[in-house]
Amino acid sequence: YKAFYCFIRTRSRFVYRLQPLVGRISFSNKACYNSFMENNTTLSGLGYTQPLYILPFAHRTGLYKLFGWTEPLTDEQINAMKSGRRLIFDAILQAVAQGVPKENTPIFTDDIYGKEVLLEAAAKGFMTFLTTEKSGIPYFDFEHGENYKTIISEINPTFTKALVRFNPEGNQDENARSLQNLKKLSDFSHENGYKFVIEPLVA
Repeated sequence: YKAFYCFIRTRSRFVYRLQPLVGRISFSNKACYNSFMENNTTLSGLGYTQPLYILPFAHRTGLYKLFGWTEPLTDEQINAMKSGRRLIFDAILQAVAQGVPKENTPIFTDDIYGKEVLLEAAAKGFMTFLTTEKSGIPYFDFEHGENYKTIISEINPTFTKALVRFNPEGNQDENARSLQNLKKLSDFSHENGYKFVIEPLVA
């Protein structure tokens, strides 16, 4: 992604620390991808250069807090979260029926409330993005702990995605934990043919 590329180009320390972790990087901008690869020969052949029209609908903690809900959610609240995923997926299906190219329109959600949507989307021929991060914490950790490999294999997404809050000048213990887990996800994704996307939030 262009924003990710521009950030790592201007923060050389972050480039150095992230380069060993990247298994599969996706760029929606081909010029950005080509420029990145010219300076990263060890990643030659990886990445994704086709247009992607992405509508993420994997919001969890931030979304239900808007409604004043707290964990553990009730069955009714869980069903409402799942219904929201279904509503957006149905809208995407309608958009594709009206001419939006399916091959450029991946389904981007989580397995907590969107598992059925992800599986149905794959069965209908869509690419899928699976979010892997635990929601609502200041560093990157897996939603399912060390069971992340089983969940990813079960969903079998096109892309694994990690949202990571990272500040080189911030909490070093949290940074180290994030990097360790990113390395695990990168390696697993690369070894099993999943493309890997990092969504960095820098404070």
